[in-house]
Amino acid sequence: PLRLFSMGIPHASRCTPQHYRAQDIEALLGEGFFDYAFTIVRNPYHRIESEYRMRAQLAKDSFWKGLPAFSPWIEENLDQQRRAKFHLDNHLRPQWEFLGKDVEVFKLEDGLSGPLAAVAERLGVTPPQQNPHELRSDPLEIEWSPADRIRVRDHYARDFETFGYRP
Repeated sequence: PLRLFSMGIPHASRCTPQHYRAQDIEALLGEGFFDYAFTIVRNPYHRIESEYRMRAQLAKDSFWKGLPAFSPWIEENLDQQRRAKFHLDNHLRPQWEFLGKDVEVFKLEDGLSGPLAAVAERLGVTPPQQNPHELRSDPLEIEWSPADRIRVRDHYARDFETFGYRP
């Protein structure tokens, strides 16, 4: 079966297959390969917090045992993402760039029941009783400076507009 998942970045790719954009998948498999496509988007502020928490958790096991403070991390990584679009395995790419034709959009803030029900209906199966949640970051208090909010607001301006989030 087709599996667009890899633990590491394949040698001929710039990111793992699970982080491909719709246009990357179409280039590989051709237009119309899938009968249904959906995506789950997230408020850009919450998305950045989650990414930072995940990176902080991973950094605990690294040689340095830590990560830069939130503000310098945002500044450095959003600057990097502007220069190298696939930076951090495409985790920081604006979400609108993943969209393709006829992709149904769900918001994570509305829960996972909606997308799971939509997929289950198309497959003719019963949706799961409980929503899966495998990766949970440690709680980490994040303090936003006004500059942090402006950086994220500017970097993800089209996400705020496209998905109706309030900047």
